[in-house]
Amino acid sequence: MAATAAAHALAPFLDAAVTGDTSPRVREPDDEQRVGFFAFLDALGFERLCKAKDALPEIVRKLRSVTERVELERTPYYPGHGPNYDVAYFSDTVIVTSTVTIAGEDVQEASGALMKLTDGLARLWEWMLVDSPGPPIALRGAIGWGDHVVSHPFIVGPAIVDAHQHERRPEAAVIVLSPNARKVLDLIVAARPDEVKAMSLRQATVPMKSWRQCAVDANSSVTVTTISDETHWIVRPSLDATDVREPLSRAFRLDGECANDLSVRRKYRATMRFFETTKPPDD
Repeated sequence: MAATAAAHALAPFLDAAVTGDTSPRVREPDDEQRVGFFAFLDALGFERLCKAKDALPEIVRKLRSVTERVELERTPYYPGHGPNYDVAYFSDTVIVTSTVTIAGEDVQEASGALMKLTDGLARLWEWMLVDSPGPPIALRGAIGWGDHVVSHPFIVGPAIVDAHQHERRPEAAVIVLSPNARKVLDLIVAARPDEVKAMSLRQATVPMKSWRQCAVDANSSVTVTTISDETHWIVRPSLDATDVREPLSRAFRLDGECANDLSVRRKYRATMRFFETTKPPDD
């Protein structure tokens, strides 16, 4: 259901086409199958944050401030004019799409789409955590890759499912590439390695959740959750560990009701370890 709701929320941003004068126009659904990257992000601790007294107006001001910045970076879908880049928010979820082409076979175009997306996600992560107004918010998520069909007012397809399935796995406030997106990155690394070095991406080891079904008896089973360290490509904001430490602690509410929550503290430590062991993109 979350993926369907997310698709509906994002659809209005993709309702543009190009005419002879290259200006966007509302168009009829074309049902075109496209290929691209799709990021599904979750605001950690959002439920607790919303329960805080007088928090909702501050959250709205925070999202409005960030949205105004993101609007400056949005590009509608212009066939033949490079990747589109769009953002949508609802409740505790942020969705970002970076469409490549209908075919999706151009490594150069895929590289441009991934660079645009990861740079935008790095800035979005920073803005949500450290920018006023409003409380610090830590984002966790995943970047998927795959087909999607745009048919107003919907966007559906494997790219959305891919990102949504992996969004819950990191036990840290980080944004990882899904295995499908990683395969595309491997092609970019082989063909255009210098461009990958310029992206807001770093390889690092982080704790990741996995789920498996274990049989109880012949007629029933239970879902078992395990956590283990895995190496992934992760979006790396430009902040240093010293910049992140205090606002991240506030975002996880370690000075309040989560001070003794071992799960929350584990996520905080894993996020700090990522920033302490990797260098910002500009270094």
